[in-house]
Amino acid sequence: MSLVGSSLAAVVSALVAGVPLLTFVYTYTLKARIKMRVGEEVILHYTNRQLLILTSDFIFLNTGAQQAAVTAVYGTIWRDTDRRPESPNLAWEKYEKSERTQPDEPYRTHSTAIVEPIVISGRSAFNARIRLFSYSPLQLEGNDGYYFLRLEFADGTSKLKMASFNYILHLDQHNAEDLLANGAEQLVDDGRKSEFRVRISLKRSRSMPDTTPGHLLAGLPDRLLRRKNPKRSAMFESVGRWRIN
Repeated sequence: MSLVGSSLAAVVSALVAGVPLLTFVYTYTLKARIKMRVGEEVILHYTNRQLLILTSDFIFLNTGAQQAAVTAVYGTIWRDTDRRPESPNLAWEKYEKSERTQPDEPYRTHSTAIVEPIVISGRSAFNARIRLFSYSPLQLEGNDGYYFLRLEFADGTSKLKMASFNYILHLDQHNAEDLLANGAEQLVDDGRKSEFRVRISLKRSRSMPDTTPGHLLAGLPDRLLRRKNPKRSAMFESVGRWRIN
């Protein structure tokens, strides 16, 4: 056998021998890596104590081979003309559920379940409709305006992880006024329960980032600016009162 043929055979043998190893690494040993995103809609309203509730469908993707845990989700929301708060002002407290007890009855939407750590197997995903509550009374202004939303999650370590995207929420004049005037829950059943009257729906805009004012991009969180990639942000525009399909 020639020298070239021997070398080629050795390379082929090495590649063949390496395939099982690569398969093992890919399947079993790669560290967990979580990506967090939100769905196509963000919903806003208030508790009867004026705590802001931000609701959306959250998706957690584990692209690693090992199991991962999500122990908490935090949000920071602020007006584009203000400075970003030094610490999160929203936290995951509840899931949301829509149900009806009888086929001919309207759906009832409410908070449900105690938040517990989520365990996500390797190369899998978890999704749920989640409600983030503000720590203290937090009302958005009753006029047309833009808000930044920064989302982070905890995985049991000491450092928070950022969501895959940063978000801009736009409330137009009509919906901002409606949220401020009618967005608070009311106590019912002799004060034992609370029900919302109005929730404002914001839908993901497909025109992002072309229509985004330049000063908004300039105010995005530092991590986004370091990427120099405005496509890593997403705009949500208010479309009116939320109604279940």
